[in-house]
Amino acid sequence: MSTPSGDDDASPQEYLADVQDYLTTRGWTLDLTQVAETVFLFGGTTTANDGTDRRGVVIVATGAGDELGREHVKYLRKAVRKYDADVAFAHARNGTDDGIEDLCAEHGIRLIDGEDVRGGSELDEGAVDDLSFPDKESTAPTESDDPDATPAVTGAERAEPSGGDGTAVQSSGIVEVVRGNLTRGGLHGAGAWVLGYLVVFLLGMLDNYEYPGGITPFRANGWVFYGTHTVPLEASGARQGVSATRTLEVFGSPSPFDGLALTVPGIVYHLVPVIVLAGAGYLLVGNAEDAGTGVSGTAAGVALGATLSAGYLLLTVVGQSVFSFEYTVRRAGLAGGTYTLAAAPEFTSSVLLAGLAYPILFGSAGAVVATVRR
Repeated sequence: MSTPSGDDDASPQEYLADVQDYLTTRGWTLDLTQVAETVFLFGGTTTANDGTDRRGVVIVATGAGDELGREHVKYLRKAVRKYDADVAFAHARNGTDDGIEDLCAEHGIRLIDGEDVRGGSELDEGAVDDLSFPDKESTAPTESDDPDATPAVTGAERAEPSGGDGTAVQSSGIVEVVRGNLTRGGLHGAGAWVLGYLVVFLLGMLDNYEYPGGITPFRANGWVFYGTHTVPLEASGARQGVSATRTLEVFGSPSPFDGLALTVPGIVYHLVPVIVLAGAGYLLVGNAEDAGTGVSGTAAGVALGATLSAGYLLLTVVGQSVFSFEYTVRRAGLAGGTYTLAAAPEFTSSVLLAGLAYPILFGSAGAVVATVRR
């Protein structure tokens, strides 16, 4: 366990000033953000022994009874990932909880000892302490996730650590964003697809439009759902080897439905996938952050939102088959014969528009909004 400071008379703000002096006299140029009542996050830059500039984050708990816990470690690791920090430090006034030193070592987080803070700000010439590092590779915090980590610091405001020049530390890597969130994004995308269909089904009940003969409400509203993504319906007929195909616009003319969008305006139908996907992208950002795979920056937000397409595309392809309709009629007489009629959402448009374009465009838009707001 790291040594507590032992300075029980100082207020949290006074102790914070001591820690800040300790850091700045060792070459750090810092910005400060308050995370919770007695928890603070420093972000800034320094020059390493090899002459390279480093970006770092430091979490400090200044309350007289504060011990460094898992919630502090998790919050610090989020800051490291979000701003691509080269080095991370942690310090609590009353030392560390059991097991935290091993956890910090596992993730490349260095602990600042209370005796060093209490011992004064001056550093002897040529001395090496916990804030010194010989090479960049040895100081980079690890990216592995801690399954036992507890939620972020209670009551935390979002920290915005930055470099000494006031610029934010660089955004999350695109490849890492997609790799770390593909399954999560796919599940959000699948959920958005199901929710969008259910909303369209409810709107169809309010509209009370007429279905073509033999079509169930389940399948008819599926066609409408694809139509909200501007996917046309492909209808075909065949008689004794002679066939013909026709494209029908669900919300246009010709349409397979009578009375569609008379009670509920067509724009309301078309807004369903837009709003649902944007909302799913927005929620995905928060859920990814809670899982330790959060992002920063517009490009990373776009990449995260685009992962919705994994689940959305899968259900779109499945739905295109499920919502297909075919039946055969046999008629007697001179004009008789066997007639085969079929209809389904057009496959190519289903894949390109409903399965890919919509979730990538609007899911990314929602994710970017959430990233900017955070």
